[in-house]
Amino acid sequence: MRLLHTSDWHLGHVLHGQARGREHAAFLAWLGDRLVEEAVELLLVTGDIFDHANPPAEAERMWFEFLATARRRSPDLVIVAIAGNHDSPARLGAPAAILGAAGVHVVTSLARREDAIIHLPNATIAAVP
Repeated sequence: MRLLHTSDWHLGHVLHGQARGREHAAFLAWLGDRLVEEAVELLLVTGDIFDHANPPAEAERMWFEFLATARRRSPDLVIVAIAGNHDSPARLGAPAAILGAAGVHVVTSLARREDAIIHLPNATIAAVP
């Protein structure tokens, strides 16, 4: 299995009063290209997708657009996102049902342990926040 691991995107971060949206957009475009060029089968994002528990709408838009674009470009790609300490488990997990139908697994807690066990075609993984 070809796996790409990443973390700490911190979408919505502002540095010294300067929004970093252009940097984040460039990173997400680069990451999308790597997924295709390397024929990645599993993208694992281990926390801090957002910089704050209540991210700005623009940061959420970037996240959802990235997911949609990545799945469109690599239809068999499985994406696993695990909540980090900067992410709100409730906010990150709110669209989990619809994202799951699109091949995106969002794991925010171990309250339902079965959600942390992800069965893939050639492997089973435990995604522990």
